[in-house]
Amino acid sequence: MHDALISSYLAQHLCFTAYVGAIVSVVAISLIGLGVIAIIPLMNKRFYTTVIQYLVALAVGTLVGDALLHLLPHVSNAIRHTYLAVRAQSR
Repeated sequence: MHDALISSYLAQHLCFTAYVGAIVSVVAISLIGLGVIAIIPLMNKRFYTTVIQYLVALAVGTLVGDALLHLLPHVSNAIRHTYLAVRAQSR
């Protein structure tokens, strides 16, 4: 009984620690992004256009990569189902 309570406590503590770490990480990354956005208008006009082009390219690449990574499970399931259907027909 005592070991079960300790195990339950440790599991809850690890879960809480994971949530706190995730929240702190997201807040830190968001604040860094906001800091960069706040600095951009203060930059020289010559660097401003270059930085904006780089940030737009980074945003587009991130969105395309995210979309492709979300589609991979669907593609693999479709391939698997097609393979199983062809295999069932050949028997």
